[in-house]
Amino acid sequence: MEVIPDRFRFIHSLKKMRRPKVGLILLIAALILACTAISKFTPDQKAEFEQEITKLNTPEKINQWLYLNFNYDYALYLRALYAPTEQSLWNDYMKWPIETYFDRRGVCHDAANLAGYALVKAGYEVKIVTAREKRFGSHTVCAFKREGKWWVCADTRYFLMINGPFNNIKEVALHIVKNEKDNLKEYFLTRRKGF
Repeated sequence: MEVIPDRFRFIHSLKKMRRPKVGLILLIAALILACTAISKFTPDQKAEFEQEITKLNTPEKINQWLYLNFNYDYALYLRALYAPTEQSLWNDYMKWPIETYFDRRGVCHDAANLAGYALVKAGYEVKIVTAREKRFGSHTVCAFKREGKWWVCADTRYFLMINGPFNNIKEVALHIVKNEKDNLKEYFLTRRKGF
């Protein structure tokens, strides 16, 4: 019988050691990026943001705020258009709601994410919906539920309109691609950022 010296008894062999999961590594990296992005705001700025968000408690108020304050960032759009993966798009280009609020600029998913954050705080059921077109690209909107139907706000194409009602998320996706069934490549729920 082989005797294992005490100093080696509690060291696992390399074969038995588990490698960390890629998802865990990505989660840790995202948390570090989140802390960096949000830490640049002072406590007073964070308080101002939360106070303003409580005032944006309806889709109509959100659309009005976006119409008056939000500028579409075409340079960011072009950079995000060539993001190699959905993960890099989410990590590198999609802003946190507080960033969008203070920057007053972004692209469609930034407006949708800010609106979604405000609507969740106001008690709405929210989905951030992205639809990809076969010929052109993709577009993201904030869908919210009101009286059992889905409606769309924070659509950077129609800031002053609340579109709907829609029976399901697929109908929202068809609305995004202008109701051209042949043009809808795919649709999915985009991960929320910050809420």
